[in-house]
Amino acid sequence: MINDILRQIRNKLQNIAELKYINYDWGQLYHENPPIKYPCCLLNAETLIFNNQGQQVQDAPLNIVLTLAGRHAQNPNIRNEDTEVDNKIWDIAEDIHRMLHGFKLEPKDNEYEVGLLTRVQLERVPRNDGIRQVEIKFLCHTTDKTAKPKYKTATARVVVDVK
Repeated sequence: MINDILRQIRNKLQNIAELKYINYDWGQLYHENPPIKYPCCLLNAETLIFNNQGQQVQDAPLNIVLTLAGRHAQNPNIRNEDTEVDNKIWDIAEDIHRMLHGFKLEPKDNEYEVGLLTRVQLERVPRNDGIRQVEIKFLCHTTDKTAKPKYKTATARVVVDVK
């Protein structure tokens, strides 16, 4: 379920031309030399807390975290270009909001249901390594039916012998 949701979001983000790298977040930004191109968007899902609905069906709110990162210009003498590079990350954050807020994710094989994505938080993450980082959190409601028993219908022929 989570893989499908992240894949659909990743595919949707491919439409933002400014993003040079879109992938799942496995800690790339914390490498000494991050193996990415800037600006980038990394996707992850946060903890789900499930509620039982009966018949082995569960629902849970799902927080999707999109981490945007851009490289801060290294030459402190170029203030105007510096500001443009820094502010571009906010423009991309707005583009992502326009694209994903209200986006309806399509379930796979009717095994789960997903509500509309809603942006719930936008936050700058302070760093001291020249990377400008912003996190955008989206929330959607999920219903997981993968463990629900699947019953087959059968036709029975009943013969009643009355004497």
